[in-house]
Amino acid sequence: MGFSNILDNPFTSLAESFVKNVIMDKATPQVGSILKVDLWGGAAAHTGVYIGNGEIVELYEDNGIGEIRIVKPNKFLHGEPDSLVRTGAYIYCACEDNVALGAAEIAERAKNAIGEKHIYELVGKNCHAFVSYCITGRTISNKKISDKSLWTLMGVENSLEERFLLPVNGVTWRSAGKPKDFPTSQNSDNLVANFASSIIPR
Repeated sequence: MGFSNILDNPFTSLAESFVKNVIMDKATPQVGSILKVDLWGGAAAHTGVYIGNGEIVELYEDNGIGEIRIVKPNKFLHGEPDSLVRTGAYIYCACEDNVALGAAEIAERAKNAIGEKHIYELVGKNCHAFVSYCITGRTISNKKISDKSLWTLMGVENSLEERFLLPVNGVTWRSAGKPKDFPTSQNSDNLVANFASSIIPR
């Protein structure tokens, strides 16, 4: 849902958001799931990797420097206190139908990169490129930037389709709810154990 859609038909957009986020069942992120939030009223998106314990790894830009860090759901959704960019009310999870996609190695790549810093590039080394790397293990230097294979939201979706052997347009974004809907560290260890025991190679 882009920003222009909100302006063109605000009532339809609000109704669609209500159905997706209130009426439909919420997705439960797994370890290694890909999460996104809206930027600028839905005109763009920010993505990160869920690693369990109510923690998300993201690439955060500050004065042209990209830093990979751990954040809680509230900060992932809203950003820094003075941020006017992260305007969404809900966190979304990449799914196949109604089931959250996730894999342990995606989370491991994200965790291993925590603390890294580099020059941030809006068209190139951005949050989507980092998330695509976590999914596939390929860095942006292995791909032509012009083919949008890594650094766009579509690139993230393409990477998920490749990793989980999904058809084209096989990724859907389901609401994971608000920050309060995410597990606390007390009960997330059980989610990790349950997910690890249920992994079936695809």
